[in-house]
Amino acid sequence: MIVVVVLAGVPAQADEDCAPCHRAQAEEFAKTAMARSAATPAFQKEWAEANSDKACLACHAPSGRLGVACRDCHGGGEHPFASVAIPDACGRCHDAPGESTVRMFKGSNAARSGITCLDCHLEAGQGHHAFRGASDPAFLQNVATVQLALADERLIASIRHLAGHGLPGGTTGRAVWLVLRGLDPNGRTVWIERQRFGWRNDGSGWQDHSLAPDRATVVEIEAPGRDGTVAVEARLLYGRQPATKPAGEAAAGFEELSRAAISLP
Repeated sequence: MIVVVVLAGVPAQADEDCAPCHRAQAEEFAKTAMARSAATPAFQKEWAEANSDKACLACHAPSGRLGVACRDCHGGGEHPFASVAIPDACGRCHDAPGESTVRMFKGSNAARSGITCLDCHLEAGQGHHAFRGASDPAFLQNVATVQLALADERLIASIRHLAGHGLPGGTTGRAVWLVLRGLDPNGRTVWIERQRFGWRNDGSGWQDHSLAPDRATVVEIEAPGRDGTVAVEARLLYGRQPATKPAGEAAAGFEELSRAAISLP
């Protein structure tokens, strides 16, 4: 049986009474990914692969619009609304099935130091609504690094990131990929290894394999010098589309977070 769910084709905040008095905030929010969270290509693809499960719309289109609306975060009742409780209000969606962002944040050094979600994701400061996240390529700049080292017959790739929660964050479709290429003296690819970080389904259900905050994640490759390899290149990539895998040299559709290279003895 095919279930068709029709979302109203208007921005989320158009259903609000807030815009006439809070026009600047409404205009800022209308430009964010949250305001169209049920209409982005990434969500539409992931949702189709989940057989258009209506449960997904509880977060992506709580009011039946194209995305999140004012009252979805600020609550119902009468104006003036109570202050939004951060991070618990965020956790209503960002700790939904396939999400662990707020849970991981609560145990992070960032949370212990008093940093909140808004300090990073609301660059303009309190009162503004220009929320930023991984859908903005500029937001990902310098968020993670990869370094390479040799230990006996092993190649060690060490990944660190600055997010106050797990990386990639977001739902099951997002991923961080480590792509390692062994190169011959002419720069040709001899071997390639890929490691995916994020939510994975091994057939028994979804498991979270995100890059944890506040510590390095280490990947080891045995015998990196095999088949005439003289150097290894590492690229750390961020992918937003579900069920995609980066190629070796090309990485169309991915944001490069970091790269490194090492020569073999």
